[in-house]
Amino acid sequence: MKKIFIIPILFILVYCQKTKKISTESNRKEIVNFENQQFQSFGFQDKYDLNPPLKLKEITELEFKKYDKPNHSIINKKPKMNGDNFYLETNHKILQFKKESDNAMNRKEGENRYEYLGFYPSLNMYAVASNTVSEGLGFSDFELINKASGKISKILSPGDDRIDQIFISPDNSHITYFYNQVYDENRSFRK
Repeated sequence: MKKIFIIPILFILVYCQKTKKISTESNRKEIVNFENQQFQSFGFQDKYDLNPPLKLKEITELEFKKYDKPNHSIINKKPKMNGDNFYLETNHKILQFKKESDNAMNRKEGENRYEYLGFYPSLNMYAVASNTVSEGLGFSDFELINKASGKISKILSPGDDRIDQIFISPDNSHITYFYNQVYDENRSFRK
C-alpha cells in the first residue's frame, strides 16, 4: 500500500512544480524601451501617388443601412503606469514608454514622449502617439503595436500632426485614414 500512495504524491509535486515554472516565466517578460524598437513606416506620399484614385459613389441612406457595420471601436482602458512611464504588454515583452507630460515645455529638444490612445480589439493592436519638439515646433506620429507579435507600424501623415483615427475594413485586412490639412481646410492632400 505504501507504494501506491507515494506515486500520486510524486505526480502532484511534479505537476505543481511545472505549473509554478510556467507562471514565473510569464511574469519574467523583458521590459524594453519602446524607442529602441524597430518599426515599419506606412503612408509615404510617393507610394500613395502610385495608387489609383478612389472612385466614390453616392448611395442613399437606405442602401447604407443594408451594410453590416463591424465593431472596430477603440478601448481606452488606462495602461499600467509608474512615475513618468507607462507600459504595454505584448506576448513576448513589455514595452516601456516615457509618457507625455501636461506641460509640453518640459520636453527636451528632440525627446520623444508618448500618449496612449487605446486598444483596437478587432486588430489586436495598441495605438500610441509619439510626440516630439524640434526647433520649437511640435510633431506627432500615430503608431500601432501588434499585441501578439510586438511589430510596430508607424503611420505617417502629410503634415506635422498625427492622424486622429483609423478606419478598418470589415475583414480587418485594410485600414485607411483621413488627414485634413491645417492650412487648407476641407481638402485632402490628394486632388
